[in-house]
Amino acid sequence: YLIEHDVCYLILCERNWSKRLAYAYLEDIAQEFHAQYGKRVNSVTRPYTFIEFDTYIQKAQKSYSDGRSRRNINALNSQLQDVQRIMVQNIDDVLQRGTVLS
Repeated sequence: YLIEHDVCYLILCERNWSKRLAYAYLEDIAQEFHAQYGKRVNSVTRPYTFIEFDTYIQKAQKSYSDGRSRRNINALNSQLQDVQRIMVQNIDDVLQRGTVLS
């Protein structure tokens, strides 16, 4: 699950489905929902106010359920690049600390 801007986003999927892909899907849904309805969330007084957002959810679900889709691959590659940058920075920091201690 993901909580952003006072809204909880939840996904249920098969155990063998990629966790990175699941979170990428949740982030996509959260960003789009906030872009469309972010200012209206706190003023909702009745259920199903945002039912028309289901159209976007269905499109995103189809896109993310195809593991080979270009969008999925690009999202995962982007996340892997972020992790790689962080790891390189951490290694550089450790090496610099080792130099300072010597």
